[in-house]
Amino acid sequence: MKTLLFYDTETTGFPNWGLPSEDPAQPHITQIAALLTDEAGNKLASLDLLVRPDGWTIPDDLQALTGITMERAEQGGVAEPVALSAFAALWRRASVRIAHNESFDARILRIGLKRFGGICDPDDWKAGPAACTQILSTPIVKLPPTEKMVAAGRGRSHKPPKLAEAYQFFTGKPLSGAHNAMIDVMGVKAVWFAIQGDAVKEPSPYATSLAEAV
Repeated sequence: MKTLLFYDTETTGFPNWGLPSEDPAQPHITQIAALLTDEAGNKLASLDLLVRPDGWTIPDDLQALTGITMERAEQGGVAEPVALSAFAALWRRASVRIAHNESFDARILRIGLKRFGGICDPDDWKAGPAACTQILSTPIVKLPPTEKMVAAGRGRSHKPPKLAEAYQFFTGKPLSGAHNAMIDVMGVKAVWFAIQGDAVKEPSPYATSLAEAV
């Protein structure tokens, strides 16, 4: 049986792509959520964990955006390696991991796995089968390029949709409560299965990559 792991993280900031993953300046996870399902989307297991700060802080703007305050994280969070270990246990059961802007979350997890050795091999994680609903939905949602994209000579490309934009497109409803990791996980799942449905009705180049991802 093929299994799908939908996942999302909230963090203290963006990864610094110019620094190695193990650099202490890299961000920390503040919340991690994941949902393991079968191919039909039936739930097999899940997790939703806040992370307790340990010598680091959550910037004020991200506390406001996510609702994860320092007080809430300190009182209800678990140690970062505990959260990573629980997530890794689910990931090992998955045929493919799926996220929106998956390269961001994959790097965040790699940073954590490098920071706390012995949980699982960061290189195995990096090489694991993965799919990105942002990449898959871009040629379907067909958002116009931003001014920045046009200025960079990418005026013929579609803007990659944010999760809320893709969710709205496929479901006709707003993604209420975005920037909560578990809500975003459920949004990713909805977008993923909507894309699968479209791929069945209208075969196109992205349908091939979708089938390979699964």
